[in-house]
Amino acid sequence: MSILTFKLKSQIFCALLAVVMSTTLPSGPVMSQGRFGEAELLQLSNVLGGIHYLRSKCSRSEKQIWRERMQTLLKIEQPSIALEDKMVEEFNAAYKRQERKYSRCNRDAKDEAKRLAVEGQGLISRMTQALD
Repeated sequence: MSILTFKLKSQIFCALLAVVMSTTLPSGPVMSQGRFGEAELLQLSNVLGGIHYLRSKCSRSEKQIWRERMQTLLKIEQPSIALEDKMVEEFNAAYKRQERKYSRCNRDAKDEAKRLAVEGQGLISRMTQALD
């Protein structure tokens, strides 16, 4: 997969995440509407945490973007305190797992970032379908 393709996939993932977030704004948190649940939010938190470490390691221009997206997700969803704690735990655990596994940006780290981007795209796609 070329770097251009990865950049395009990252942009699509960001755009889909923005759509989910902007779609939930007018009507409030998606969780309260029962459209998708805790498992999806925890999985998304995990993906964002992993991508945050890998993309900040491999791209100077993405130092805080994924952490900011996580903060935005928490702000929009307004989860219970218990769920927010779990989401933050997932984000941080994924970050730390990637940090232990990849001390530097190499081909494996870039491949893992691509894998997470694909996983995130699939998750966001399922979440946006649930909003229809």
